[in-house]
Amino acid sequence: MAQRHDEHKTNPVDSQYPFTGIIKCGNCGKNFMRKSRRGRGMWQCYNYLYFGKSTCFAKQIPEDVLYDISTDVLGLTEFSYDIFKKRIQEIQVPAPNALVFLFYTGEKVQREWQNRSRSASWMDEMRAVASIKGSQRTVLPSIQWAFIRHHHKTWRKA
Repeated sequence: MAQRHDEHKTNPVDSQYPFTGIIKCGNCGKNFMRKSRRGRGMWQCYNYLYFGKSTCFAKQIPEDVLYDISTDVLGLTEFSYDIFKKRIQEIQVPAPNALVFLFYTGEKVQREWQNRSRSASWMDEMRAVASIKGSQRTVLPSIQWAFIRHHHKTWRKA
């Protein structure tokens, strides 16, 4: 029984997300937290998430960018959770689109990235759904108004 309890002591979030507790905001000093939106992981400063822009103006970091840059900084061809945890002590976010990796050895490596344009992040399925929704916005209101005008006359007669 005690052994089973010890097996579950590890933090499941930490084992699932290697960046938990590692990313520090350069504006306010708080940790970044993971949020998920439309199936994409993003990392954002705790103060910004819970208290808004007035407390911290740090920009979010796409999770795929964190994985790509971490892999590059570590000199790997694909991301390794074990190597990352053994070598990276902290990731600082001194400015938008900038990261500073602090190694346990004391080495510091800085990297920057460019945000993707919104049009580049749209998949074909997303474009199709947006097109359908756009056409519904133009067709439905005219149908609704025609319905209302027609029934308004019949309601007034009654």
